[in-house]
This record gives sequence, structure tokens and C-alpha cells, in this order.
Amino acid sequence: MPILIWVKRRPSNWLIKWVERLVGAGRGLGVVLLAVPAVLVAVLMDPIDYTSYAFRLHGFVLGLILFVLGFLLVSSGETGRRLSERLRLGALALGCSLTLIRLLEPWNPLNALLALESMSWIVAIWGLASRHLDRPSKTLFFLSSAAFPVYSYTCRCRCSSHRSICPWAFTLSPSSCCLLC
Repeated sequence: MPILIWVKRRPSNWLIKWVERLVGAGRGLGVVLLAVPAVLVAVLMDPIDYTSYAFRLHGFVLGLILFVLGFLLVSSGETGRRLSERLRLGALALGCSLTLIRLLEPWNPLNALLALESMSWIVAIWGLASRHLDRPSKTLFFLSSAAFPVYSYTCRCRCSSHRSICPWAFTLSPSSCCLLC
């Protein structure tokens, strides 16, 4: 994506400044502003099952939008980090509330509410991680270097165990299992 290269080469461009002003505006509107793209995808595309986004058009569009949004927020530097730390507790409360409502009520929630719930959890986890894991430590250094091998190994384990536990759901050849990981 050429815009990502442009943003990376010019860290103080108009787009980053606009994102910094946008996320810095308003006290409690940060989660809502961050959730707008996800809610728009949910409303405009209106998928039948919002939670099953893998290999679907709305999942691709949502992933692309959230990747660009995350890239811009991380590129905004200290402003994005301060925003995530400031909104972490509100986002956690909103995420917990929406999850509790969804689990206790037997009705099918709107896709827009699921999108808002998802974005609340993302902002809450990002803010909590930024607040509590943003310091050097030997354990975090080891875990960050071990993350990809562990992820690759567990992905293969999940794929092979799925074939033995649920062989009727769908079949995967060993070559496609390796491609998924």
C-alpha cells in the first residue's frame, strides 16, 4: 500500500497530524471515533453472521480498514498511546457491558453493536498493554522473540487436532493445513 510507505517516510505529514487531532479531541468519544469504521462496515455490508468473518468480503474489508487504522494510530506516536491509556477503562467497561448483555439476552444483536463491542475490546486491550507492558523486561523480550514460533506451532497443532476431533466439519489436506499456518 503506497500510503503506508508515504506515512512511514514522512512521520510528520498532514494525515498523521489529522489523526492526532481527531483522536485527541473529546474525552469519551475516542472509542466511538475508533469504532466508526467497524460500525460502518457492519451496517453497510450487513453480513448474515458478523462473527464469522474469515474468507468473507466483510472480513477482508474490516481487516484492511482496521490494519490501516492501527498503522495510523501507532504512527501518531505518543498521542495514540496516551489516547489508548486514557480510554482503557471506559472501553473495558463498555466491552464488558455489551458482552454481558449479549450473553444474558437470547436475542440476536445488531451487527453494529457487535462491531462496537469488538472495538471496545481492542481499545481496552491496547490501552492496558500500553499501560502495563510498555517497559523493558527480560521476560517480555523472551516472549516477543518466541511469539512467532509458538504461534506457528500451535496453529499446526490446532489444525491437526481439529481433523481428529471434528472430521465431519470439513476436511483439510496436510498441504492446506501448512498454508493456513
